[in-house]
Formats: sequence, structure tokens, C-alpha cells
Amino acid sequence: MNAIITKEIEENGKIPFLDSLVTRDNNELWTTIYRKPTHTDRLLDQSSYNPTSHKATTIATLTRRALLVCDSPDSLTDEIKYLDNVFNKNNLNWDFIRHNTYARILQPYNIRVAHKPITTL
Repeated sequence: MNAIITKEIEENGKIPFLDSLVTRDNNELWTTIYRKPTHTDRLLDQSSYNPTSHKATTIATLTRRALLVCDSPDSLTDEIKYLDNVFNKNNLNWDFIRHNTYARILQPYNIRVAHKPITTL
């Protein structure tokens, strides 16, 4: 199987690379999550007939990815807020999210969530 490699051009000190956005600021590099402009934020809906373990793994994986890729407290906070909104838009129950994200992944890093995500209309 042949791999397809695309060439990305740096714009305004930023370049997407392997689902992360690398930003050059003077002599420092910063990373955060990158999503293509066509990304839709669709996940497995809470009421879908997919196994509960798949929904839990989706939540845990996206949260863990944020911890691994975001290298500043501000970008991590922004990403966790973004994920809260995405989980909410996909009708995922707050207790289910908390159990599969905050209790299992964020708590060991002493990252706290002050409140439930804001419901999006």
C-alpha cells in the first residue's frame, strides 16, 4: 500500500501536522488540536444503538488526545471547553461524560471542572 503525503504550507506562523496545529512564536513551538474546516463534530449519540463501551472510548480518547497534544494550560482549557460543547451537542449525558472523562483521565492530572457544560440551544 502506498502512502499519500500532502504538503502543508506554513501560514502566519502556523502549520497543521498530524491532527495537531503547530504554532511558531519567536523561537518556541506550541501545539494544540487541529481540525479540518470540514470537521462536523458528530460523535456517537447517547441514544444510538452502538455499544456503550464505544461511546465511553470516544469520550476518553478525545480527552486524552487533548492532554497529550495541547502543551499550554490555555490551549488545554480551550480544548476541554470545546469537547464539553461537542459532547453536549451529541446528547451525551453529563454523568456519563464525567465518569468516562474527568474521573478516569483528568483527575490524575489534578485538572478540575468547575461546572456542568452550558447547554447549547
